[in-house]
Amino acid sequence: MGPTGSGKTALISRLPGEFFEAVSIDSRQVYRHMPISVASPTTQEQTRVRHHLLDCLEPDQAIDAAWFVRQARASIDDILKRGKLPILVGGSGFYLKALRSGMPDALPVDAALRLEIQSMSHEERLAELMRLRPGLVCTNSARLAAGGGVFHPNDQYRVQRHLELARARIKHSRPMQKADSDRSWTPIRIEGWWIDMPRPDYWAGLEARIEAMLQAGLQTEVMSVYQRFGDCHALSALGCLDIVLQSRTGRISRAELARRLFVLHRQYGKRQRTWFRKETCLQAIEARQFDDSVQGFLNKRYPAWTV
Repeated sequence: MGPTGSGKTALISRLPGEFFEAVSIDSRQVYRHMPISVASPTTQEQTRVRHHLLDCLEPDQAIDAAWFVRQARASIDDILKRGKLPILVGGSGFYLKALRSGMPDALPVDAALRLEIQSMSHEERLAELMRLRPGLVCTNSARLAAGGGVFHPNDQYRVQRHLELARARIKHSRPMQKADSDRSWTPIRIEGWWIDMPRPDYWAGLEARIEAMLQAGLQTEVMSVYQRFGDCHALSALGCLDIVLQSRTGRISRAELARRLFVLHRQYGKRQRTWFRKETCLQAIEARQFDDSVQGFLNKRYPAWTV
């Protein structure tokens, strides 16, 4: 994992494809027609190491964490069944957390029910959830570390989401079970690293990357998607709406656009680094340490493999 523009894809492409396949942990690389905008791996990089969860959806199709976890779990299971190791690569800390912690299966939750639950205090939501789904909420650190679908009562997102599902099951007359057959419920163990680097080096890399994206036709690509799909989900990718504004109004020069894109990427990268520092399953490393880190992992788990 790592902040945007930290060189994750290039590192992954150096791994031997006979051992590894990559699963993209990116909320925008799932969209088609936008390889420049979302910095998708090149054909050559995908030939070296097979990638999953790329080019899955049209730009006007919505994505949420439940959809992502189901797709990622299916890809991970498929990779493992074929005797390879899945390596997760991307920058979406939220999706990584959803995958690591387990997500409940998606049930239809209407807007009125969601608004009603949102209007409750956290304490009210927690009390009702503990009545409807006893055993889901836990304060025991050992049980929490072991996984199994339980979560801390302070996890406001999961308290609200599980209460929505509990209410939806009642509404749709589905029995409430301790665990659903959907494997997206089940937490998985993740070990890994996130790429960190000195800020001056990171910022210089971002500037070079943005210039390369503009030269590769970023503006043309974004406007092609906009003209075909309108103001769609995929155009929430960094800087896309700024490009649409520039193209429609002409009020932003190319230099100003490049500066705006740099600021957006830098701010997003800062938020990503803050998230990754809190992820206990990830260790911060520099890019030059990646090969040795992977080999150290293999030495412990698969001593016959070398990168």
